[in-house]
Amino acid sequence: MELLKISDLAEGNSTIYLLVKEISQKTARNGKPYTSLTLTDGKEVIQANMFDTASLRFPAGVGDVALFVIRCAPYNGKLSYTVESARALNYSDPVKLSDFIKSAPMPAEEIYSRCIELIGKYVTDSGVRELCTAIFEDNKEKLLHAAAAKSVHHSGVGELLWHVYRMALTAPRIADVYKINKDLVVAGALLHDIGKLRELDTDPMGVTSYTVDGNLFGHLLMGAGMIDEYGKKLGTDENVIRALKHIIVSHHGTREFGAIQLPATPEAYAVYMLDNLDSRMYIYSAELEKLSPGELSEKVFFLDGVSIWNSGL
Repeated sequence: MELLKISDLAEGNSTIYLLVKEISQKTARNGKPYTSLTLTDGKEVIQANMFDTASLRFPAGVGDVALFVIRCAPYNGKLSYTVESARALNYSDPVKLSDFIKSAPMPAEEIYSRCIELIGKYVTDSGVRELCTAIFEDNKEKLLHAAAAKSVHHSGVGELLWHVYRMALTAPRIADVYKINKDLVVAGALLHDIGKLRELDTDPMGVTSYTVDGNLFGHLLMGAGMIDEYGKKLGTDENVIRALKHIIVSHHGTREFGAIQLPATPEAYAVYMLDNLDSRMYIYSAELEKLSPGELSEKVFFLDGVSIWNSGL
């Protein structure tokens, strides 16, 4: 049975199965309560409101799939979503929870194994290799589940691993072409977001929230701290620790986008560009999935407002 997806929603009423990611109680200007919902079909996420109802009376909880009747209406050039009704699932519904949990396109165990293989294949310096391997092995369970973000890109279960794996696949070629330190570029690709294991918590439904330390310090500072922590424990060369910490604190590229420092080494700049490339390619892919050949998307804020074109080629 082909189920309706968020991308299929059009003006008017539609009946659709969705997973509830977040529920919050709010109050309208007229003083009446309404329920604000974050809903997903496993790929896309929407915000929808259910008016004249309290969240305590909503028929499903966070992490539940429910059957919704949603009214779509144009608002400021986009669709807005209002929940007309909702009911909990019963035994006859043709869906299962796993259909609605956004995750990497490959089993996380396989991605993890491929990352370990890349370390063994391309990281030749014993100190860098030992550091990478120790961090991955000690944090394996979190890595298998972690998202890379709350939204925008790589926000699904296991997608932090998917993100660093794709960067590390490209890293050796970049290092070869530009004659820069391959050990540092591969290790930097794999470890640049390692602080997100402490910045973010991802629950079994793929709902991601910031930890207290994540709010206070951010993943760049905490990632650099992890390099210090492991490097000192393992007796890693101080210059290796320094180079990897710099890659982490500069991988956002500019202070405007949260970098603690600007890239001061070619390896740091390469990791910054790889990170930017992979995050943007993720967004391009997600938008293209919604488009038929010849169609243009709406302007995509996180791609500098460009409208993506599906060439059909």
